[in-house]
Amino acid sequence: MVSSRRIVLRSLGVGGVATVAGCSSLRRGRSPGENGRDGEENGGTVASLEGVWPSYQFDRRNSGYDPDGTGPGEESSLIWSVELGPALGNGSASPVVADGTVYVGVGDGTFYALDAADGETRWTASTNRWINSTAAVSGSTVFVGSDDATCYAFDRETGDERWSTATEFEVSASPVVDDGTVYVTATDGSIYALEASTGDQRWQTAVEREGTYYFSSPAVGDETIYVGSSDRLYALEREDGAIRWRTDRFEAEGEPIVGDDAVYATSSSPGKLYAVERATGDERWHVDLDVQYANSPAVADGTAYVGTGAGLAAIDRSGSTEWTADLEVAATTPAVVGDVVYCTADGTLYALDRADGTERWHLAFGNRATSLAVTPAAVYLKDGAIVHRIGE
Repeated sequence: MVSSRRIVLRSLGVGGVATVAGCSSLRRGRSPGENGRDGEENGGTVASLEGVWPSYQFDRRNSGYDPDGTGPGEESSLIWSVELGPALGNGSASPVVADGTVYVGVGDGTFYALDAADGETRWTASTNRWINSTAAVSGSTVFVGSDDATCYAFDRETGDERWSTATEFEVSASPVVDDGTVYVTATDGSIYALEASTGDQRWQTAVEREGTYYFSSPAVGDETIYVGSSDRLYALEREDGAIRWRTDRFEAEGEPIVGDDAVYATSSSPGKLYAVERATGDERWHVDLDVQYANSPAVADGTAYVGTGAGLAAIDRSGSTEWTADLEVAATTPAVVGDVVYCTADGTLYALDRADGTERWHLAFGNRATSLAVTPAAVYLKDGAIVHRIGE
């Protein structure tokens, strides 16, 4: 077993207390058990109250939207921080959370299950190369890709390997699990559909590479799978992987998001947000984001929330800007939970009002985060080699 290393909060150089917008005082978060929501003495457990953020951007559509969920509020503080793996080259995987356990892979090829309450290691599993893939939890299994060109399935409780399926190239993107099938992409442009219980291949499709070197995590609609690449955006049949359409050439490097009536994707150099027709791939509109490299948006009820050069913007289904939040630098991929938009910018976690973008509170944690996992009790994020829990 590889043990995680707990970090004393003061060594991070941050205050660990949320600053409430419009207030000069700081409010210190309560420890678990003091606020009537966490702790067995209050009629619940951390596991039962923790909630679930089971995959990259929450669901099969990569929406980043939990409409019925809640997240931590202005009483939040930095509860724990754990350093995992190498300080450099730690990979771009984000944490996911299910039933009181945090799952995340790191740059030395180790996959961790952490206790959500205190960050202690419950178990580890090894792959043979670094992990950039964000895991997906489904039932009693957690699925993750590795740059050793393998997709793995581990038992959630023990970390025992249930199966591993080799691909021809690295699995850097995040798997999506739906209706008994694991959908995953490899860096050579192959998209795989695997049987979730055995890892057996249902189908494999290789898209035509035009010098491309990057393929996104898939987004899964009712009948269609969408995959972005350095060349364009693709739509495939869920049943057999046949290509339905591909867009005109643009760098759809951000993970696609399936909205109610459109598919959203970002491009870089320069950064833009595109909305295309779900049925045909025809462009509806695009907006310039005033950034060189664009992060993927979250999409909630037809509005896309996406980082811009100055912070975060809400873009409605027509491509018009509803509001902007000035965070001085571009926000990373946000998460929308109920009526709150959570995002990070320049080492600070922000909670913004979904209606108008006004700040509710913020908290400095370090440097830069990957995408977020939000539960009623906490926000989990990975900052280089460090995983943080921020909550009440």
